[in-house]
Amino acid sequence: MSLLGLSRRGFVILVTSGFLLSGGPTATSSEARYWIIVHPENPAVTLRRDEVSKLFLKQITRWSDGRPAVPIDLVVAAPTRDAFSREVHRRPVSAIKKYWQQMVFSGQSAPPPEVATEDEVLKMVRDNPAAIGYVSDEATLKGVKILDLAAPPAPPSGAGSPAAAR
Repeated sequence: MSLLGLSRRGFVILVTSGFLLSGGPTATSSEARYWIIVHPENPAVTLRRDEVSKLFLKQITRWSDGRPAVPIDLVVAAPTRDAFSREVHRRPVSAIKKYWQQMVFSGQSAPPPEVATEDEVLKMVRDNPAAIGYVSDEATLKGVKILDLAAPPAPPSGAGSPAAAR
């Protein structure tokens, strides 16, 4: 299968699978790629894209074991954040910033902490079993677990195109 024929999400899953099987990233691209990471004690192994998005938008606030979820974002200028936002949230970083401005203004919620470096993300995830973050596929992953992104469930027959299901 050609890499050009894969969706970006499929590419991330392919790269993640290649990493797990070979011990490191196996594909190249000029576009930033990332790993979604959690503490090794976190029971999650696979999450759907929409679940990851809801965790970072604080629409899901707890893990399956009841622990509060603690998402950690990179700063707006980070290329990895741009790739993550476009793939996971399906929106540019500017739209996510606007979402958080509205949430803060209305008193509903505060955004996840933003850190300047991937080393800070890795440290925070290693230090907190409830944390979830993302780092570029070039980061040295020690003391964290990579989550697989599951393909979304197929729509029921007769439900129309995937775009209609959004």
